[in-house]
Amino acid sequence: MDTDKNGKSRLPLRSSAFIGGSLMQVLVFTRQPTGLAKKYWEIHTACEAQPPRSPTTAKPGDEESPGTMIDSQEAMDYLAEKLTDDLVVASLGHTKYEIFEARDRPENFYLWNAMGMAASVGLGMAMAAPERRVAILDGDGALLMNLSTLATEGWRAPPNLIHIVFDNRVHHMTGQQPTATSGPADLAAIAAGAGFSHAERAETLAAFQGAVDRAYAGEGPWFIQALVTQAKRGGRPPKSPTLLRHRFEAALGKG
Repeated sequence: MDTDKNGKSRLPLRSSAFIGGSLMQVLVFTRQPTGLAKKYWEIHTACEAQPPRSPTTAKPGDEESPGTMIDSQEAMDYLAEKLTDDLVVASLGHTKYEIFEARDRPENFYLWNAMGMAASVGLGMAMAAPERRVAILDGDGALLMNLSTLATEGWRAPPNLIHIVFDNRVHHMTGQQPTATSGPADLAAIAAGAGFSHAERAETLAAFQGAVDRAYAGEGPWFIQALVTQAKRGGRPPKSPTLLRHRFEAALGKG
């Protein structure tokens, strides 16, 4: 734990910003935390000390060995090959960068500075454009910030919706703070309980490819949780919200 100029303990700024596994408010303590702040810090420290779950093979017959993690860019490249006139909502961070590198297209709607909102935006699109398949490309940290949307997705159950979470079990962009999926939280099980007609957890590339194939072969809503490893990506989509909106509207035929 850091200390201030007087030698008193305080929480590191980077860690305190993600107490409880989601972005709350930035808390900078200049003395030993007490009360509720102390309890939050104890929970956060316990989560960081807990090793991530060791993944197992999701489906019998997969080519990879148990414990093999999915390279997120390989998974994204496979998904990108499936896209036709599908509408894609890409969450902020590495998920967005990877679909941009794999296949940038006007039908991709990239979110900037809207953590947790991909599920809400994608659900709205699926309901507004039932003739088009809509794919939500999400991250575990982002979805955990708006977890209640899974209940609405399962309730409304648009058959043209595929929600894919690339789960690396950390807040990758802000310092590798662990998310709840590094512990017991199982997003696929939560989605199934929320009413998704199809919810699968993929821990190998072959399992992910199989789940995507099944999602594209039938009606949804589909939820796929892919346990991935992610590396830093160089690709960045345009940062202009106006440009992204206009080209997306044109792809919808409304520009």
